[in-house]
Amino acid sequence: SDAWKKANTKDEKTARIYKQEKRKLSNQTSEKFILYFCSEEMILSEQSRVSRGYIDTYSNIAHNIFTDFLEISEDKVSISESIGVKNMVLPSLKPFDALHWCANRAVNSKDIPDFLFFENKEGFNFVSLEDLFSQESFNILFTSKNTIIDGENKDGFIGAKSSEVSSQFNLLDNIKKGTYASTIYGFDIITGTMFRQEIANKYYDKRTKLNSSTNMPYVSNKKSVLPDNAFESRRTVMVTDSQYNLSKYTQRKNSVAKLHNPEVALAHRSALLSFISTKKMKILLPGNFGLTIGMLVNLKYPKRGKIDQDQQLDYTFSGKHLIVAVRHIIDPGKHETVIEVASDSDLDEGEV
Repeated sequence: SDAWKKANTKDEKTARIYKQEKRKLSNQTSEKFILYFCSEEMILSEQSRVSRGYIDTYSNIAHNIFTDFLEISEDKVSISESIGVKNMVLPSLKPFDALHWCANRAVNSKDIPDFLFFENKEGFNFVSLEDLFSQESFNILFTSKNTIIDGENKDGFIGAKSSEVSSQFNLLDNIKKGTYASTIYGFDIITGTMFRQEIANKYYDKRTKLNSSTNMPYVSNKKSVLPDNAFESRRTVMVTDSQYNLSKYTQRKNSVAKLHNPEVALAHRSALLSFISTKKMKILLPGNFGLTIGMLVNLKYPKRGKIDQDQQLDYTFSGKHLIVAVRHIIDPGKHETVIEVASDSDLDEGEV
């Protein structure tokens, strides 16, 4: 499949050594030490600032930062389209910080604040989860042998050597994080006004999920309050300028552009990312430099005690997952890859 071919391509990239530490003598003639690498753009970002006013979408602002401030070529940039023209000034931020700042506030075509900024082997990405979830996935098969199967009627299975569950559903932890509902108390420094805003999970039903079954708990507490209506689960106090666009002066001077509303975007984005972090797994695979963060994998995880690939799969671990971290272990004569995958949903029982 195309996803399998993409995962097995080789790329070259220039990296900068920025730190060396933990030097230890192995014997009288050799020593061991750790080298740390980063991209050339990371060095440039730490040595420059973005202080510029924009009346544009966050996607176009991100594109300007990539090309003008970081001098990244177009073929190394992937950008999802955000909606909403914003009138704003980036307050003298380093380019990487400015990109994170924009990603925290950008919304996709469904008005969902799910943008991420990250670098992988393909280049630099300012993309929405909606677009990441829509890409093709490739299968990872859990078998008793480390085999790779690639036939005419198969997707190109990668045989996992081992796996470890990093995290699973935790209702209390999600409630404390404000995943389902929260309240923001804001202070507008320009107008001098205070406001209270309840944040409910209005995006969960219309967002694209990786799998068919949501992990949203639709169970009420003793007072018959559902998690998405328990607004006192988390309180956040923040300083914003979101009330400024309600003034008559702003409406008269900026009839087209709208100021960002960070309290809405940040709260909902945090909740959406909490869903992704609910279920994580680490998987050890044969060495593969083609794997990178942002790719989708489809896990074929058998039920406990089952090693026959034709037998029923475990729906709680199987299904589509997003690669969120990659680590390569290289020893003389051996190369292994550890990927960490996460998912915001489960397969329905019996679906696999």
